[in-house]
This record gives sequence, C-alpha cells and structure tokens, in this order.
Amino acid sequence: MEFINIMENTRFKKELPSYLRFIQLVESIGLMKLSPELDDLEAHLLDRIAINALSGTHVQIGEMLALSQLGSQATIHNRIKRLTANGYLSVRIDQADARRKYLIPTSLAKKRFDVLSKALNKAVLGA
Repeated sequence: MEFINIMENTRFKKELPSYLRFIQLVESIGLMKLSPELDDLEAHLLDRIAINALSGTHVQIGEMLALSQLGSQATIHNRIKRLTANGYLSVRIDQADARRKYLIPTSLAKKRFDVLSKALNKAVLGA
C-alpha cells in the first residue's frame, strides 16, 4: 500500500488538522535519518527527562525505573542505556552521594527537539 504524502499534495495540506501534518513531517524527518532512531518508549523517556531538566530538576535513574506503567525495570533500564549509548543522554554522578545518578539531555537531544519543534511550527502554520 502506498501512503499519500500530504506535504507534497496541496489538496490535503490545508484540509488536515495540524497534528496530522505534524505526524507526516515527523515521519519524513525519521526517513532522513538525521539521528539514531528512537522507539516510542525511548522517545517518551527522553521527553520526560528533558521536561524535568528544563524546569531545573534532573531525573535520577532510579526515579525512571520506578515508572512501572511504562514497562518493567529491565525494559526501562535497557532503553536508558540505549539513549545514553546513542548520545541523547549523559549520566552525572552526584558528588555528595555516588549512588545518585542523574540523567542529563545532551546537545543531540536538544537538536532532536529543535528539529521536532520546527516541524510542529511548520505543521501549525500550514507551510
């Protein structure tokens, strides 16, 4: 089955809601392989970590592992390791207590959010 690329089809461009145009743009960005692919869980974890970081609160690895609604501790830990290995996160060890390890978004994570933000702006403006 061939899917319609709404960004190339002017008939659909203005008819579809902004969110669907955004999804189309995100899919086209993913196809361009700008950065290592993230699965849905990795993207969700990275989003949560980045939101906390922007508010000035760094997330500890243990806090993320406690999010049982997202998956088992092993699953979450493996995704955090992949995010770190792919350069989206760095781990900072607390100097006062070496048992505390914080997850910090990297410049690659910021680049990903910048690209997604541009796609969202483009979809909302219908450009």
